[in-house]
Amino acid sequence: DDRARDRPVSRPVEQPGALSRAGLRRVLWVLSVTQITSWGVMYYAFAVLAQPMAVDTGWSPVFLTAAFSSGLVVSGLAGILVGRRLDRRGPRGVMVAGSVVAAAAIVLVAASTTRSMFFAAWLVAGLSMSAVLYPPAFAALTRWGGTRRVRTLTALTLVAGFASTVFAPLAAWLESLVGWRETYVVLAIVLGVITVPLHWWGLDQPWHDVSRPAVHEDAPSTTVNRTPAFLLLAAANLLWSGNWVVARAVREDIAPGIATVGRLLIVLAILLPFALRPLAEKWPRLGGRDWKILAALGFTGGGMHLALQWLALHYT
Repeated sequence: DDRARDRPVSRPVEQPGALSRAGLRRVLWVLSVTQITSWGVMYYAFAVLAQPMAVDTGWSPVFLTAAFSSGLVVSGLAGILVGRRLDRRGPRGVMVAGSVVAAAAIVLVAASTTRSMFFAAWLVAGLSMSAVLYPPAFAALTRWGGTRRVRTLTALTLVAGFASTVFAPLAAWLESLVGWRETYVVLAIVLGVITVPLHWWGLDQPWHDVSRPAVHEDAPSTTVNRTPAFLLLAAANLLWSGNWVVARAVREDIAPGIATVGRLLIVLAILLPFALRPLAEKWPRLGGRDWKILAALGFTGGGMHLALQWLALHYT
């Protein structure tokens, strides 16, 4: 009727600081390229070059992995300070500085002749990871994306997944030609040449200080990380990562098939008592479309994941 036709259409309210479509496409394009490069050089190349490193230096794979993992720990800890800086000033300065430090750190890795120097190089690399990998990129897109942030975050995650596809074979090819040290030097140059100018040019967008939110100022922000929901989310990530570490550690003692299926049965035994009642309540309301979605999620997130884990444990 006329009243329904004249009623104003409800539209999502764009949040302050959101970019135009053209501006957001520019940022997304820049971050897609820099994330592929940063992840490829700083993360995936190590998996390819670890064995040549061990052969050349005589250092054990355990030591090499410990140094690399220590960098990841530093990245997580430094992310707190990097996030605060980003909230106040925006991602441009943070990610440009991170790119410069990252390139220097990778050169330092290549030049390492002692264990202590190698370990220190990865600690510096970890510091730069906190400023160039997903966290600052996601923060930028969340702020600049406005109501389109979910779509842009999804696009960046999918595109950045090609980092291993591009840089793992590139690192292997370079190593076969010139060795692991020279390979890291070349990759450091690639990292600097690509990410520094792109971060400087592409992230030159207006940014409002969001370090002090306008709402809920009476609730200390530090209480968020003490809530049960936050602790459970942190525990989920810790256990998900830990199951790979444990599975790799017991590979020689437990068959990959048993380890893969066993972890699934353990999870099922723990979660099923909590899930039975909600599942029984929602079961009658599940329609045909719901079953298709659940089947797709089960196949990709469960079946394919377990199959890939079995392959990884069996052949590595």
